[in-house]
Parts: sequence; C-alpha cells; structure tokens
Amino acid sequence: MYLQPTYPPKQQVIGAPLIVLGLLTLLMTSPATAQTTPPPQSKAFQLQRFRPWGDNLGMFQTQSAQTMGQWKYTAGFFVNYGFLPFAIAPPFKNDAPIPVVEHQFGADVFAGLGLTPFLDIAVSFPITLFQVGKIPAHPFFPSSDQSRDLTGFALSDLKLQFKIKAVDYKNHYLGFQFMLGFPTGNQEKLNSEGDFSFGVAILANKRIKVVNLALNAGYRLRSPTNLDKYVLQHEFFYSLGVGVQLGKYFEAIIDVTGNTFLSKNIDIVVSPLEAFVGGRIMPLGRRALSINIGVAAGLTPGISAPRFRSILGLVWSPRDRDTDNDGLFDSKDRCPKTKGPRANGGCPWPDTDSDGLTDNTDKCPKLKGPKENKGCPWPDTDSDGLTDN
Repeated sequence: MYLQPTYPPKQQVIGAPLIVLGLLTLLMTSPATAQTTPPPQSKAFQLQRFRPWGDNLGMFQTQSAQTMGQWKYTAGFFVNYGFLPFAIAPPFKNDAPIPVVEHQFGADVFAGLGLTPFLDIAVSFPITLFQVGKIPAHPFFPSSDQSRDLTGFALSDLKLQFKIKAVDYKNHYLGFQFMLGFPTGNQEKLNSEGDFSFGVAILANKRIKVVNLALNAGYRLRSPTNLDKYVLQHEFFYSLGVGVQLGKYFEAIIDVTGNTFLSKNIDIVVSPLEAFVGGRIMPLGRRALSINIGVAAGLTPGISAPRFRSILGLVWSPRDRDTDNDGLFDSKDRCPKTKGPRANGGCPWPDTDSDGLTDNTDKCPKLKGPKENKGCPWPDTDSDGLTDN
C-alpha cells in the first residue's frame, strides 16, 4: 500500500500532513466541533484484509449463496504470506517507497454449522503469526509513533457470520450474509479495528455445468481511523469469482476482491484491489476434503494490497455429495448413482413399453407404439384390418 504525498521540490522540505496509524477510536463529534477541531486520532486499523470463510462451494474469498444443510459442518484453516502489505510513498518522487510492514504471515482458523437447510453460522479467528515492520521516521507520522516496532505475533479481531440462502432454483442461488466483528486484536501492531464492526452482504452464484460464477457485494460499519489526509469510515466491499471443475479432483479458481473505505478523500489509496489465481484439490474426488492453493497480487497501491500474496488452506466439510453430477445432492436424489432430471427426482425417465420413447414423452407409456403417433399404437377405427394410418 502506498500513501501518496504531495512531492516537494528537492531543494526544500515542506511539512507533509501527518498520518497516524492507530491512536484512540473516534467516537462522537458534533458537526460544530468537527468544523473547528481535528478529529481524534485512532490507532485502530486491521491491516490484514484477506478474509476467507472456508466455503468449499465458493472461491478463496468470494462466497457462494449455498448453505451446508442442516447439522452439516465445516472446519479448517488458511495460512497466507503477504510481501509489502504497507508502504508509503517517499518525500521525493524518484526515491524508493518506504516500507512500514515488509512481511506478514497470517492464519485464519474457522468452523461452521448448518442450523437449518437455509441458515449457517460460522466463526473465524484471524491471527498474524509473524510480521516484520517498524513505523519510520517520516513527516507523515507523529514523533510519538516514529520508530514504534510492529514486528512479532498478534491476535486479530474475531468474526461471526450468519449466512441465509434465499433462492435455490435450477442452479441459481441467492443469499445474504451478516457479520459481526469483535475487538480481540492488537491495535499497537495494526491488527484490530479497535471496536465492534458490523457488515451485511448479498451473495449470488450460478452453476453452468462445470462452471461456477459468484458475486458478493456488501457494506461494513466500523469506527473511524485517521491515516494522514484520510479518515477511514465505513467500508464497501465486493468480489467476483469463477470456478471451473477440471475432472473429479481439481477446480481452477480466479478471484478478484476489493473494498473502498468511505473517506473524505476517496482514491486508490483507500480502494485496495487484489486478484487471486489458483485452485482447489479434492483428493477424495469430492468436496468433503479440499486443499486450496493460490497466489495473488495487488492491482492497486491501496491499503493492505500487498505486491504479492501466497495462500494455502485445508477445509473439511462432509456435506451432501452429488455422486452422479445431475445437480441434486444424494440426500434428495432418488437415483444418486444414475444421472437423471430434477423433475423425476434425479432418476432417468423409464420406457415402460420399450417402444423407444421415455414415459415423459410417451402418450401411451404402457402400450407400445410408433414415434409418429407419440408412442401410441395406431387404431383401426372401422375394424377392417387396416390401421388408420
């Protein structure tokens, strides 16, 4: 992430606006006070923006609108490494960027349970296993924060999710997500929002044979944070993912995720965008066990968009199978090992009279007849030994 200053001439140094990474949370300021007094500075900021939920019917971060099913469960973890997730632009235009956090190793441990066929609950606990960084001596930072060490281990904010499936019709799915964040993280190491946060999102996905398309969009309420000229308020987030099933054991995944902080100044600095490429390995030939591997790169120099990211995840989710790949889970399929239409309960249509027409198109399913007469035998209306045709 690069915070872009106004570049002064080489021969003079002009004091740049201060950027404050983590001082107290902004609570309430009346309009009159806001006009005459600078807003309180806040240390609260969650640098890590990779937020997987372990949805093995979705992508890395883009979720499907499908739920697990009643009393089905999921559990797993992701680890990720980000290179240069936080850097600031130098005082002079041709100088190298100044790193704040150079390396960050993160982990997410999660678990979920299907409470009803249409409602899931899940919890995710992100952790920074190790990061390397220090606030530099730079005019963007107040002297009280300069040289503050950011290196080490840190807990992050616990997240709780509810997912509701609203539409399930012919491989079209629509649902809603509600999220609550708890301030359990370490603010001093940029690993907490410093207060409770709440989010809501709409989830949609559509399956076209071996292709799964998914789109998420949502809004998250959070306490304000001051970063230089930016006052990070609430957050609009979005993602688009594509999964392509390549045989029984592998699904290729492309995932693009981003968010925009609603700041007084909105630009690419507060609009990180990241692209993921990778896949899901299913060693059992089904989604009960999946190994997720991918790499990502920041498409904008925004907050928390690293130059490079790598991810590895393991998910165990023994939900319903679709053994015959006909679009119906085995628990709802009357013929789970034989592909058939949904209209016949997942079973192929029979041909009771063996006349070459299945019963759903045969007007006389129990009497053999030619296709020209829709499966019915030709009658002999005048009983002269010759059928009417």
